[in-house]
Amino acid sequence: MDYCNNFSPVNDLGCFFFYKISQPVIIVAVHKKDNFSMILVKNFPLTTRGKIDWWKENKGLLKNSYYVPLTKTDGSYHVSFLDFDKGYKEMPKSVPRLSSETADLLCFDDMSVKENCIEKNLLFRIHKNAYGVTYFDTLYKYYMDEGDGKLTEIKD
Repeated sequence: MDYCNNFSPVNDLGCFFFYKISQPVIIVAVHKKDNFSMILVKNFPLTTRGKIDWWKENKGLLKNSYYVPLTKTDGSYHVSFLDFDKGYKEMPKSVPRLSSETADLLCFDDMSVKENCIEKNLLFRIHKNAYGVTYFDTLYKYYMDEGDGKLTEIKD
């Protein structure tokens, strides 16, 4: 009997989770400015370990295909992964700084179309400083790699 064809709330949740984690990450777009790169993705890993592992496994692909990360002369960079599940949106016509509609939108100046904004749904951030220390912000936990590949959790 096929597990996911047996309808029940527990089975449905398990099947959805399995489906979600089995989908490949899709890089929809990359926006860059100075040493900041914003990568818009679908199906990004859900777990802390999954996010960090995905970054380590795909650094070469990002560098070769998207020229990410953009580093400053001192070697520092910032990379952010944002959820793209809801696609690009147009900035509402209301006054942006006074509108609650625009508070959660991030717009990209490198696009010349009206639909150049996304909802701010940050998934993962990486920052490397001038001393070679890389920081991983998974939104739930914060880690540091001093260049030896060993992750140290940073606690408040």
